[in-house]
Amino acid sequence: MKFTCHVVMSMAVLSWSLLIQAPTAAAGQVPVRFPEGASHAVLIVRSLNNQEMGRGDLTETVDGDRVTSKLALHFNDGSIYQETTQFTQDGAFHVTHYDLIQKGPSFPQALEMTMDVPDQTVTVRSTGDEGKQKAWTRHVRIPRDVANGIVPFLVRNMPSDPGEERVSMIVATPDPKLVRLTISPMRSEVFPFDGSKLEATRYAIRADLTGFVGSLVKITGRQPPPSFIWMLQGNVPSFLMAQEDLVDGPVCRIELTTPVLPANPDRKGAGY
Repeated sequence: MKFTCHVVMSMAVLSWSLLIQAPTAAAGQVPVRFPEGASHAVLIVRSLNNQEMGRGDLTETVDGDRVTSKLALHFNDGSIYQETTQFTQDGAFHVTHYDLIQKGPSFPQALEMTMDVPDQTVTVRSTGDEGKQKAWTRHVRIPRDVANGIVPFLVRNMPSDPGEERVSMIVATPDPKLVRLTISPMRSEVFPFDGSKLEATRYAIRADLTGFVGSLVKITGRQPPPSFIWMLQGNVPSFLMAQEDLVDGPVCRIELTTPVLPANPDRKGAGY
């Protein structure tokens, strides 16, 4: 099953001036081996101690050479985390447009961010605890390898040979920052499943934190924990789950799930 989940991690951040001046990165993107297509996944959000925090879903639609993925997470406390990513996948994945909305008790600041890659603009709207609103749009030099919204796709398409990939990401904060991510396989792990066992590879997603951890702690109030993605192994790798630290928000695991059939379903006329 195809799945994406935006890896919006609590990471160290560069100064905004560096984002403005950053040169366009070389296109060292992961080659597309498994193109994305139309799909729908049902998700469950859990805490690290396995308590259910919310539900969500992921839809993907295709229009010509453009793919749109929409992730919507609804937390039990009423909070909402939603992102919509448009990208192309001709040889490599290239983000063209990205929208993020986060609001509710789980997020101290309500925030919306829009990134238009062709126009090289980033727009941010945020609301603080006192209801004070801030909004601005700036022209920036967004690297060609920006990975907002497509990190799981990149992981799924990484070569089977051990190695790592480096990409860029703009972190969604009231003053967005550009970071460099390193995606690297850690180890294989075995998961029991219906009397058998499934083998998955755990990938670590890390940012270059050198000299910037203090700035991030100031934003989030805590040291950023690592983020991970588990991919089931096989001829066609598939997403199993992700552990995310949403910037200025909760730490959670996002897993695939399925709707539960009622105990006594009415099957009349269903052909059983």
